[in-house]
Amino acid sequence: MPNIRITAEVDGKIVPLNTISTESFEAIKALEKPKEIPVARYASNRNDLPRLLFRPTINIVLKSGRIYALDLGRGVLSNEWAPSADLSEVKTFYQGVQIV
Repeated sequence: MPNIRITAEVDGKIVPLNTISTESFEAIKALEKPKEIPVARYASNRNDLPRLLFRPTINIVLKSGRIYALDLGRGVLSNEWAPSADLSEVKTFYQGVQIV
């Protein structure tokens, strides 16, 4: 297996830092790319009360796929929608929200 030599330029000179295997390099490179999936949106309702809209993927307590609205002022669930709910139905409750 070929090795990869890691170097740095210091004061105009190339300085060897380390030598690692290609396999290790690929593992490090994979860790540098976090996979971000949007799961929550901030919204406010008609009374301008702050809400956090979220859709958990897998959860033991909450049903998967459902959309939940968390009341940020009181820390309680204020509303929920079935996975089959039309997103326009959710948007009618909240202003300026995009649900992915």
